[in-house]
Amino acid sequence: MSINLNVIMRKIYLSVIMFVLCLVSIINFSYSYSFTDDSYSYKGMEFKVKVWASRLSGSTTEYTTGNSYDLKNVYGFGGTKTSLQFELRKEINNNSFAYLAYFGDTRKSNTILTSPVSFYFNQNGKGIVNLNNGDNLSTVIKVNSFDIVYGYYIGRKYDKGYAAVLAGLRFNNFAVDWTYSGSTNGSNSFLAGLRFNNFAVDWTYSGSTNGSNSYRINGASGFLGLEGKYNFSENLAGFARVDGGVVGGGGKRVGIFEYELGGDLKLTENLNLELGFKFADARARDELGNKLSLKYQGINGGIKFKF
Repeated sequence: MSINLNVIMRKIYLSVIMFVLCLVSIINFSYSYSFTDDSYSYKGMEFKVKVWASRLSGSTTEYTTGNSYDLKNVYGFGGTKTSLQFELRKEINNNSFAYLAYFGDTRKSNTILTSPVSFYFNQNGKGIVNLNNGDNLSTVIKVNSFDIVYGYYIGRKYDKGYAAVLAGLRFNNFAVDWTYSGSTNGSNSFLAGLRFNNFAVDWTYSGSTNGSNSYRINGASGFLGLEGKYNFSENLAGFARVDGGVVGGGGKRVGIFEYELGGDLKLTENLNLELGFKFADARARDELGNKLSLKYQGINGGIKFKF
C-alpha cells in the first residue's frame, strides 16, 4: 500500500509542477500587456453543463491498528462512472469575475470480504466494529459539492488569454453507506466535515449485535486557487485551474485539492465545447488518527453557453 501511495503522490506532484510551469508562462505573457484592456466590452454571463467520467479510488483507516482499507481492493469499487457538473459565471468588471458551481455523484459496490475490515465510531457511544473474511459488504458513496468563487485577473489580454487568482467557499457533502451481514450485524456511521462539508460513512447491521452509531468531524474553510486560459487561435483555447485548502488543529485535518486541464473549442458565437482532464483529492483525519480519503480522476467535458 505504501508503494502505491508513493507512486500516486509522485504523479500528483509532477502534475502540479507541470501546471505551475504552464501557468507561470501564461502569467509572464499576460504581464507583457497592461493589467486592463480598455478595448474590453462587457460579455455578460456563461453557463456550463459538463459530464465527468471519473474513476474513484482512496481508502479508510482505523486508528488502533493503523490499517488502511482500499476502496477498490477491499470495498470493490472499480470502473468509470459519469456524473454531471454545472457552472454559472458572471463578469463583474474589467478586473474580476465570480461563479457558482455544483457537482453531484453517486456510485455503489457489493463484495464478499477476503480480509478483515475495522470501523471506528464515536457518536451514541464509542467503539470499533470488526468484519471478517466472508462477510458481505455493500457500499454506496454519495458526493455533492457547491462552490461560491471570486476571481481577480492578475494580467490579461482578451485576444490571447488571461491569468487569475481564485478565492472561495466550498460546501461539500460526502456520504458513504455500508450495509453488511455475516459474523457481525448492525449499523454504524462515519461523518467528517470538509469546508462547511460532510464526509459521511454509515454502517447498517442487524442480528447478534444491533445499534446505530456515528463518527463525526466538523470543519469549515475556504480555498484558494489559480486559473488561466490561452487562445491558440480565434476558435481554440487551452485552460487550466487548480485550487485547494486545509483546515484543522490538534491532529485534526480536513482538506481538498483539485485541478483541471483542457481545451475550449468555439462552435458558434454563443456556444463552446470544452474537453479535458480533472482530478480531485479529498481527505479527513481526526485527533485519534482515523482517516478517510476519496480521489476522483477522469475525462471531463461538456458545453458552454454565453449570454
